[in-house]
Amino acid sequence: AAPYVGRMADAGRDGVAAAGAMREAQRACGAATRVLVASVRDREQIEALMATHGCDTFTISPDAAAALLDDELSTRDAAAFEEAAGRGGAAADIANLERLDDDTNFEMPPFSQ
Repeated sequence: AAPYVGRMADAGRDGVAAAGAMREAQRACGAATRVLVASVRDREQIEALMATHGCDTFTISPDAAAALLDDELSTRDAAAFEEAAGRGGAAADIANLERLDDDTNFEMPPFSQ
């Protein structure tokens, strides 16, 4: 099955619910096929399909893909990484760290298997 979520929305239908129903039917009968959710247009649709219905196979627009990757913390950290790389990377940052000369305050966490 390949429900076109965006086109369903254009027609006044709830494409997310329809795709979710297809996914539930596929799961209930144990089918080895996957539901390819198509015409997904925004981050909210993807999040609803994944979180509510367990859908995991999509075709998405470049704008929707960019929205998925747009995260404030990730963007900030990527900029900090690029800045550090421009200064010579971790070697330059390590030189500025206060060094500990002993391990008296170090505790190894318990090992578990």
